[in-house]
Amino acid sequence: MIKILSSITLFWIIGILAAGCTTGPDIRKMPSPELQQLAAFVQEHKDDTTLPEGWHELDGDAIKNRFSGRFFKGYDTSRRGISYYYDILEDGRLRYGTGPYDMQNGTWWIEKSSWNMRSRGVTLKWFVLTDGTHLVMMRYFHNRRYFNILVESRRFQGSQTGE
Repeated sequence: MIKILSSITLFWIIGILAAGCTTGPDIRKMPSPELQQLAAFVQEHKDDTTLPEGWHELDGDAIKNRFSGRFFKGYDTSRRGISYYYDILEDGRLRYGTGPYDMQNGTWWIEKSSWNMRSRGVTLKWFVLTDGTHLVMMRYFHNRRYFNILVESRRFQGSQTGE
């Protein structure tokens, strides 16, 4: 009887620990109330066929001026709240990843009204939207839209490509 109770207790403890490991904090939570409101706004309008009032799409020249030589953190609003880092160098090189130890080398270029990046054989085409203050990137994949809210950030120590 004691052995059965010990086994049940052990399974219960393992279950609690496993649930604790997978539950964790809500990773969709944005780091500030302003970004939380922006993420909610993006999700509210994600299926709209026209941009909300006050928003417009940047053209290639505007994208290049806003992105070239900058380091951004991108907050994914449409999947599990993953954050990405974009180290966009002026010479067309790029470092991209989810953190300082997961940065991959790649390239970027502009086409008419999109910012394109290629890393590890995968090409992503992003459209950049703004209300004048905020930057939101949008891409299509399998008939679905994905959004990243961009916030200019500081580079990781020693993160520039080729240095």
